[in-house]
Amino acid sequence: LDLSATPPHPFLVTPAWLAENLHAVTILDIRGEVQKAPPPPDDAASPDSPHRRPFAYRAKRDAFAAAHIPGAVFVDWTSTIVDSAGADPALVQLASADQFSAEMAEAGVSQGTPVVIYDDGAMLFATRLWWAFQVHGGADVRVLDGGWTRWLRESRPVSDATSCPLERYGDYDANRGTPSLLVSSAAAAAAFANSIPSTNPARIVVDARSRAQHSGAEQRGMRAGRVPGAVSLPYRDLLSPGGVGFAEVG
Repeated sequence: LDLSATPPHPFLVTPAWLAENLHAVTILDIRGEVQKAPPPPDDAASPDSPHRRPFAYRAKRDAFAAAHIPGAVFVDWTSTIVDSAGADPALVQLASADQFSAEMAEAGVSQGTPVVIYDDGAMLFATRLWWAFQVHGGADVRVLDGGWTRWLRESRPVSDATSCPLERYGDYDANRGTPSLLVSSAAAAAAFANSIPSTNPARIVVDARSRAQHSGAEQRGMRAGRVPGAVSLPYRDLLSPGGVGFAEVG
């Protein structure tokens, strides 16, 4: 299978490029969401008493069944790429190399075949899967800039067909990535024990959550707040106006 042209960006592809290369890539649909309870009244939260908003992780399997990019295979971000055998009840830790290999092979990923990942367009879930590939063995993996939302806006073709797992099974094998991209909380705590991250340019912690979570006004985890010295850079600040796809640089 030949690509019409090499993508001009090392990490991203446009809907136009993907439309011309549907036959030559493996497409992974990882649409999902974090469902949150309505925000509290203005006076219901303070730094001393943060509001803990209930939330639930959900994969958009029904949306995939209704319509998706032709040839795409669904990836459940709540189970496929997280450590199913781990002790973390939140199910957010990255899957082991063995689990990731098996799941991606079942999704049709093969060595030597380019992979394109997409979500609804906010880039949160697609980039998480992209990062997982970098940790375990990235090969030629890119993200569809603007995702499903931009694909529809440009009136690209859609499908509701699904493939048999036995027909698409790939030969992907992990253990060729960059494990150093992943650091445990214990290792991070040890590294920063004698150096606050924001005062040491060689050790910077970036908090990509919302500013409300960074400040401690909103709590989703076991505790409110942030890693000491962490710099706030909400991921939504990196998106284009309207929150679909990445903002242009410059």
